Amino acid sequence: MKRARPSEDDTNYEFKIQIYKELVEYVTNLIKELTCVFDESLTKYRERVEQLWNDLQSTSDWKYIQHYIAQFQKNSEELFSDAVQRHLSPYLDVIELKLNFMKQ
Repeated sequence: MKRARPSEDDTNYEFKIQIYKELVEYVTNLIKELTCVFDESLTKYRERVEQLWNDLQSTSDWKYIQHYIAQFQKNSEELFSDAVQRHLSPYLDVIELKLNFMKQ
């Protein structure tokens, strides 16, 4: 973010600094939202670990154990990738747009 700050001798400095301030606010809000997303995701992950533990304790059949572990891995990967993609992608598009405006 610091490198994105326009220099005072840039042409259109006032316009660029306004966009920069909006960008800083936008990124700050993104960080806050992602913190909530990660908190929520980690809570769901903990719940899934507990469920996996309970499932594993309830069986000694190797096929069920493999199934429970495979399902846990699949769900865990989806949990984090979906959460980040769903929340991060729209923000990145706006950030890129604002940075491009500042380069003009």
